[in-house]
Amino acid sequence: EWAGSRDAAEQVFQCLGRAREAASLSTVCKDWHKWIRDRRGPCAHFWRSCRTPFNRRFDELAASVVGSEVLVTLELPGCHHLTDQAVFEAAFRSPNLRVLDLSRCSSLSNWCLAVLGSYCLQLESLNASFVPNLADTGILMLLAGCSRLQRLDLSYNPLIGDGTLEAIGGALQASLRGLWLNSTSVTRPRYLSKCRLLQELHMAESGNFSREDFEPLLLSCPDLHTLDITHAGHLTPHDLRHLLHHPNMKQLFARGCHSLDRNFIVELTRRGIGVSHEEIQSTPGGCAI
Repeated sequence: EWAGSRDAAEQVFQCLGRAREAASLSTVCKDWHKWIRDRRGPCAHFWRSCRTPFNRRFDELAASVVGSEVLVTLELPGCHHLTDQAVFEAAFRSPNLRVLDLSRCSSLSNWCLAVLGSYCLQLESLNASFVPNLADTGILMLLAGCSRLQRLDLSYNPLIGDGTLEAIGGALQASLRGLWLNSTSVTRPRYLSKCRLLQELHMAESGNFSREDFEPLLLSCPDLHTLDITHAGHLTPHDLRHLLHHPNMKQLFARGCHSLDRNFIVELTRRGIGVSHEEIQSTPGGCAI
């Protein structure tokens, strides 16, 4: 009778502080098992902890998500002790996962991406920035199953190159809206020209791009409104005029384009395009649009 009391269960659940405790208490009875899995029930405060940065041991993290078929969002930025095995436990038991943040989880490898591509087929948003072991081969395995990704962040991973761009262009043609590839080794954005729903593209400090690299992209992506090529090429005012001619372009970040002159900046101002004068002063000859 005591175990079946919801009030008593709530008092116990309020004392939960470790993932292992949640896994153990879920075996007390069917009611407790149901309440612990309910993210909006008596154990809601425990599930909310899965949305905050922390550095729990990987075995505790794995236990916290085992059996959580209702888990849709999991954010673990900066969890340096997170291992591929822990991600496997989470992915295997969370087939409905749609949003996953693994940024700065520096212990992960390409095997982690292969696991996500095998078990998290509903994934729509993945942040895997600052995970230096990730490479093109891992992205290929990820995209073999995760074809619904709308937002993908792979920034600051130096092993990510044109193989990733080619894989994205083939697998995410009907879903990709936003892509972040800052400080990677990509050089051929034209591979993304098949992603016709693309709206945001961030490639700052990546390759030494020219206008020709973006021509196919501008022609085939009518909804593209944000392009970041900060310190990623030496574009002339003529090149930037061509990029800005895109009908829906609202934000173009082009700091470090040393060939820009003040006459072009005045022209942009007259057209109603904002220019950051602080950036112009702090970056000799450059501007941020």
